[in-house]
Amino acid sequence: MRRIGVYSRAMWLAVSISLLVGCSAADVFSPEGKQELRMKEQTQGMLEEILASGKPEGFEKIVVSDKVAERFPLGTSETVVVGAFKDLKGVSIYDDTPDTLLIRYDRGMAMFDVDPRTILITFTFDGAGSLIAVRAVHIKNQ
Repeated sequence: MRRIGVYSRAMWLAVSISLLVGCSAADVFSPEGKQELRMKEQTQGMLEEILASGKPEGFEKIVVSDKVAERFPLGTSETVVVGAFKDLKGVSIYDDTPDTLLIRYDRGMAMFDVDPRTILITFTFDGAGSLIAVRAVHIKNQ
């Protein structure tokens, strides 16, 4: 009798864990989860493409606004832009002022890495939250 109680508890524990894992996996494999994952991969690819396009020397700034605007055309919503950069390694999101969003992507750290670089992207939105301007520069991290 005691043995049955132990097995039933183990079975309920296994079922509970399976349901929990299944629910979290369903989020990743849902159409929205796949779209968000694809968007993050495309954004990471854009950042890597910018880094590969040229290397700033000294205090030089390379304007890369056109490459960012290809990925985020005018009219894109603010939630889409934030979602694309959220949780990417090396990305900091600054949302201090209304209608302006600053994204900073750091690859490496000055004095610790051979080739530290930073991409600064400023997105400007209208009152409805639609993208109206993009400014982006690629600089050497000092």
